[in-house]
Amino acid sequence: MATIKSTTTARSFKHLSVYERGTTTQLRSDLST
Repeated sequence: MATIKSTTTARSFKHLSVYERGTTTQLRSDLST
């Protein structure tokens, strides 16, 4: 149970990192335009 929960959290965190990276890139391109 705990292992499944931590795996899900890790997956969510990984997804969030990708999302944040994409948002930061978009923001940067908006600023440079």
